[in-house]
Amino acid sequence: FQTGSWDLASMPLSKLLRDGAAKKLVNVITSILSGNTRCGNLHHFIWLTNVPITTCFSNYEDCEGKTVHRINAAIAASNQFYLKHLRNVNTSDNIKFSIIDAYSIIKPRLILNQYNENVCNNHFTCLVSYVGFNYSTMIL
Repeated sequence: FQTGSWDLASMPLSKLLRDGAAKKLVNVITSILSGNTRCGNLHHFIWLTNVPITTCFSNYEDCEGKTVHRINAAIAASNQFYLKHLRNVNTSDNIKFSIIDAYSIIKPRLILNQYNENVCNNHFTCLVSYVGFNYSTMIL
């Protein structure tokens, strides 16, 4: 499960936190992990932190508009809020809970960039294929 960065595409961090959407999500997750809310045959709940926003290299006109509230400071604050509330959640014996730092998985791929990957708008890495003067991206 991952949120925050996507939430920030449509609202500022202050609205996300002030209006309670983030806290409501934490309450739902806490209820699921404690076993108070049934969630099918859930065995392992994985929370992914949000990655920093990339520099916009997209050739789409709406590229900049999608990053208005998705700035690195807001993403870091969002991660901090969720982690503060989720780190100490009591889980039922039937559900395993893990928190994964998504950026630590992506970072080595950016340093050892042998596959011609590039940062792109809504996803952190894309494989860039050059077609004439335009380029297309394939989400990995």
